[in-house]
Amino acid sequence: MKRSIEQVILTIAMAGIVFSVSSAQTEDLPWEREIPLREAAQSVCIENILNPTDPLPDWNCYPLGKAMTINNLKMRTTLWGPPERITISLTKNNVWDRRINTRGLEAPALQEIIDGAYSPTNKDYEGKHPETQRPNRYGYLLKEGGLYDPYREPIEYPMPCLKPVGQIILGMEPFVGAKAPTVTQHCANGIVELEVTKGNNKASLQYILGMTSNLYAIRGKFSGMNEPIWLRLYRHRDTSHLKYMSEDGKTYTKPGTEADRAFNYPMDPPTSGKDGRYFWIRQQMPPEKTFPQGFEYVLMGLILTPGKVEIEAVEGKTRLGTPPPDERIANAPGAAATVTFPPENKLEALVTIVTTMDGPDVLALARQCLAEAEAAGFDGVLRENTQWWNSYYDKRENGRVFRGLTGATCTEDIMSLYRSYADGHGGGHPYRYAEV
Repeated sequence: MKRSIEQVILTIAMAGIVFSVSSAQTEDLPWEREIPLREAAQSVCIENILNPTDPLPDWNCYPLGKAMTINNLKMRTTLWGPPERITISLTKNNVWDRRINTRGLEAPALQEIIDGAYSPTNKDYEGKHPETQRPNRYGYLLKEGGLYDPYREPIEYPMPCLKPVGQIILGMEPFVGAKAPTVTQHCANGIVELEVTKGNNKASLQYILGMTSNLYAIRGKFSGMNEPIWLRLYRHRDTSHLKYMSEDGKTYTKPGTEADRAFNYPMDPPTSGKDGRYFWIRQQMPPEKTFPQGFEYVLMGLILTPGKVEIEAVEGKTRLGTPPPDERIANAPGAAATVTFPPENKLEALVTIVTTMDGPDVLALARQCLAEAEAAGFDGVLRENTQWWNSYYDKRENGRVFRGLTGATCTEDIMSLYRSYADGHGGGHPYRYAEV
């Protein structure tokens, strides 16, 4: 009897062990309880209120602005402007004023640097920044005292420096005085959406910046509107020379600057053009060492909307663009190419940027790029981005830390992952007020 009781107890104990092992085997592991990043991204969005006056990015920028940041691998752009002039400001990471100071560019001999470093005149010189390990300035010490940087002295404005490419503006006069809409950017594919309303007038807009194609695709649906709508490409004339020259660029107003006239002079004004359904603005940059014939870019659009449209190209006129806070830029003349279409039409358009680094004939290359993308249109850029972001999130699965969350959430911060590839250095400012 005693042996029977021991057998029963042993049997129950063994059953408990088997049950525990079985339960452990059926319970999902932590990484099996969290959804994939690409799935989590479907429900994550970045939101902002359309800012009417500030074109600076709301992320990864100093000073921090209020315009929604929309980036790809080569372009830094922002969405801003009043509801009647919804504006995208663009930069591209190879559009720079590359000129440098050509005065005194003879490289110093090593002995000159040694003599300057050990000169008694410089014994109290402190070269390190007081708050960091960086140097206070660049250059080398002179024997007679002080630091000298032949590449940067004198500086009228920083060159080389990033230059804004231009604006893409959607003009809708019925929305003057309308409430600023909420702008939503989807982390799953980069599509940006907003809806503007005023009375019976309504515009539903979508923007998407191709992650690899450098195409901006724009799509809109309108209702209740009885005034024409227009889409404009615009670039103001460069204003940097106003720091040391007259507005017409003929007279040096700052003492000593005329000595650098070999490189310190105004840029040519932008130009504009049209051909069939193609329209563009174009900017020639000054010659310099890397591009002795000059560097240029074209911002070109293709209207995909069927039906009758009018295209106008103008140059040398003011108040064509959406004015930023800087008065010099706001008042500068510029070039624009504008497509006007009836309000009952839907809007679909593609815009691209091509530079000298892409090839010598920027107009032909831009036209080819848009022609190849025409058939797929907006949906083609959307598919491109969906594939790119799916692949991106899949790669980021490697090295994930899992906590075993359940439901439609995951440990990783999707918004941070979405923005993590973009660097503000050399591309975070569609407008650098003192430099453009």
